[in-house]
Formats: sequence, C-alpha cells, structure tokens
Amino acid sequence: MQTQLDFTGDLTPAHIAEMEKYNKFPKSKLEQHYDEVAPNYEGIYQRAGYPDPVKCQSMVSKYLCEHDSKEEIKIIDFACGSGLVGQALAEDGFHHITGVDISQKMLDMAESK
Repeated sequence: MQTQLDFTGDLTPAHIAEMEKYNKFPKSKLEQHYDEVAPNYEGIYQRAGYPDPVKCQSMVSKYLCEHDSKEEIKIIDFACGSGLVGQALAEDGFHHITGVDISQKMLDMAESK
C-alpha cells in the first residue's frame, strides 16, 4: 500500500522521489503505474499548480452553456484520473459527469467526489 504524503509543506527526498515516478515508468504498465501513484496524485498536481480542472470547467461552461443548461448537459471525462476536472464541473453546477480511466484506484477517488 502506497503511503500518502502531505505536499503542502517543505519537500523532502521522499516527496521528490514520488514526483519522479510520474515520468519514469514503462507505458506498458500504465494501469499499474496509476494505481500505484493514486494516493499522492492530487497532492503532487496541486503542489505543481495544475490549472487544468478550472480551465476545463471554464471552457465547458463557456462553449456548452450557450446552447443548453448545465443540468441537461452530459459530459464524459476520458482519463479522468482522480476526478479533479469532474469535481470542478460539479461545483459549477453540472450534474451528469461520467469518468473513464485505466486505473481503478483513480476511478475510486473520482467516484468519491
């Protein structure tokens, strides 16, 4: 079981080693990789200033809401990871969001949102 680290404070060698995992894995082990890094996924991306969830939510609101209401729109989020984009969309009033990902652990995290 992977230990969840706190990425809000000073970075230690353990934090750096965890962050390095994101670029050093064989693509043939994609599912295993994301299952392994799931506990620290959000902490790392939030620490790095990952802007995608808010940017995606903003673009979806801008382009889709010109035609339909947020409550009616159905969204599928491919490679949803832990559900950060879906969470931003839900907080903005979207109700029908389906996430798809290769990692069951990431899907479990997304489902909890």
